[in-house]
Amino acid sequence: MAATTAEATAEIPSEQQEEERHEDQEDTDDDDVDDGEPRDRAKPGKKPNKKPAKKPSPQELKLKKEFMLIDVNNSGFIDKADLVKATGGYLPESFFTNAIKLMDTNRDGKISFEEYKIVRGLASSLKEAAFGKKTGDGKK
Repeated sequence: MAATTAEATAEIPSEQQEEERHEDQEDTDDDDVDDGEPRDRAKPGKKPNKKPAKKPSPQELKLKKEFMLIDVNNSGFIDKADLVKATGGYLPESFFTNAIKLMDTNRDGKISFEEYKIVRGLASSLKEAAFGKKTGDGKK
């Protein structure tokens, strides 16, 4: 049985289809293998934009531990429910509402780690101003 002209033409890829197939083949280099390592897709002639990860200071690690203890639901933020649970519910909810309003600089209703660090830094500064800075041996 002879193929019609329309059927024969449908089997031959168009020029555009051929170009797209060729481009797809070019994109499947060994660089595209997903081995879990991030790939730097810098254009030829440009330096990759890689910055070494900043190692957190001991103070920042301490603050992160504090933050995680208060963030009892592990959401990455501290909200009113976290504060109520962390304190055993001994303080009125209005206390927590006001505390969050003071610390929540972006007004999203919760405290991020960055906001927490700012508040803790201010608290430490106020403590030092009021009571003086202690040395490692407990003397002023």
